[in-house]
Amino acid sequence: MSERTLGDMELSRTRAELPETALVTDYTMGLLSPEETLAFERRLGDDAAFAAHARPILDATRAAHGPIEISAAEVEQAWVRFVRTTQTPKAPPPPAAPAIALSTVRRWQLAAGLLLALLPGVAWLAFSIGPRLGGPGVYEEVVAEPGGRTIDIGKGGTIRLAAGARLFRPAIGNRAGATTFTLHAGSALFALPSLSRGAYHVLTPSGRVVVTGTEFQVDVVDPQLTRVTVYEGAVRLESIGPALHPPVDLMPKEGGLMVYNQPPRRR
Repeated sequence: MSERTLGDMELSRTRAELPETALVTDYTMGLLSPEETLAFERRLGDDAAFAAHARPILDATRAAHGPIEISAAEVEQAWVRFVRTTQTPKAPPPPAAPAIALSTVRRWQLAAGLLLALLPGVAWLAFSIGPRLGGPGVYEEVVAEPGGRTIDIGKGGTIRLAAGARLFRPAIGNRAGATTFTLHAGSALFALPSLSRGAYHVLTPSGRVVVTGTEFQVDVVDPQLTRVTVYEGAVRLESIGPALHPPVDLMPKEGGLMVYNQPPRRR
C-alpha cells in the first residue's frame, strides 16, 4: 500500500467534516491547551458516545507510538520555566505627554483681554505719575481754586486754569528748548509767547498739542477725549496710543478733537 502526505486543504476539510476525530487527534498530539485538555478528559469520562468514538483512536495511537515517558528532571525544568514566565515583571507603561489644560488656555485669553481693556487706564496712570519721575523740583503741580487761577510763565505768557483744573508745569525747559505742560483734568486757556527755538508741548491723556507761540484753549473732557480751540497762531494735534496716526494742524478760529488711540480731527 502506497503512502502520501495530505495537503493543507485536505487537512482543513477533514477537520471540518470530522471535528470530533480532529479533537481526539489534537489531544493525542498534545496540541490542546491545558484547559482544553481538561475539558476533553472530562468529556471522555462523562459522554459515553464520545468515549466510544474516541477510545479506539486513542488505543491505536498508543499502540503505534507506545507510552511517552518524561523524566523527573524534564518535569522540574518545565516547572521552573513556567514560574519564571509568571514572575517576570512587566515594564511600566511610558509616561503620558503632559497636556495643556483648557483652563490654562482660558487664563491666558483672560489675561490678554484684561490687558487690552486696561490699556487706556495705564496710559492715564502714566500721565499721572510721569511728571513726578523727572526728579524733585523739575515739575510743579497746580490745582485751580474754585474761582480759577492764572499762571505767569514769563515773557508775557499766561495760563488761565478753570476751576478744578489740574496742571503740571515744568520748573525748567528740556534740552531742545521745548517746554511741556501736562493738563490732567479741566480746562485751560494758553497764551504762549513765541519761541526762537523749540516748541511748547501740552500733553493730555488722549493727545498732544504742539505749538511755537499762540493762544488756544484745551479742555480735557475725560481721559479719552480732549477738545482744542485756536484763537491766534496755529497748533498741531497729535494722538497718543499704540497706533500711529498723522497729525492735524489747526489755524485761528478752528477747533479739533483728540481721542485716545484714534486720529485727531477737526470739529
